[in-house]
Amino acid sequence: MKKKLVIVALALSTSFMYSQKHNVSIGYGVVSNDQIIVTMSMIFASLSDQIFGDKSYDESLYIGPLILSYHHTLASNERISLGGSFAFDHAKFKNDENAADVITFNAFTLAPEFKFKYLNPENSFNLYGLLGVGGTMMAYKYHETNNSNIAPHFNFQISPIGFEYGRKVKGFLELGVGYKGVISGGVSFEL
Repeated sequence: MKKKLVIVALALSTSFMYSQKHNVSIGYGVVSNDQIIVTMSMIFASLSDQIFGDKSYDESLYIGPLILSYHHTLASNERISLGGSFAFDHAKFKNDENAADVITFNAFTLAPEFKFKYLNPENSFNLYGLLGVGGTMMAYKYHETNNSNIAPHFNFQISPIGFEYGRKVKGFLELGVGYKGVISGGVSFEL
């Protein structure tokens, strides 16, 4: 009996997977939650050091968020896609006096996502909304003291407006707030 149930479960899961559309996307965003957190903390640190000391910090490099996402469209309702994203942010701050690197931040975000298409899913051009909730591991290193630390925190993405154009290969642009940034865009590939 167990053998028959395993065979039926495998057959159902295989047919379920092949009846869905799978999409992988790569993208880049600007002004993510992590960039705002890091920038605000460095502004406060710089102000504190200027008031009580003689240091001043300046952002020397910011990369990210770089985003890798996977979504699959439900067979029962092609307007709904479920999946998730991995985002990477990097920032480096230097000391204004000697131009030496002072602090380096790396943020790694993993979040499940829900995507809803507003228009007919068969259209080449589509509008959608996206909601994601997950967690971020922010690793930072103080180069002057060679200390490092990891600070986990809750993160989210709310993109009420997203545009995509194409069939098997699609370009996309999202407007919102969260770990992907205020504006993010990229390319999506249907598998």
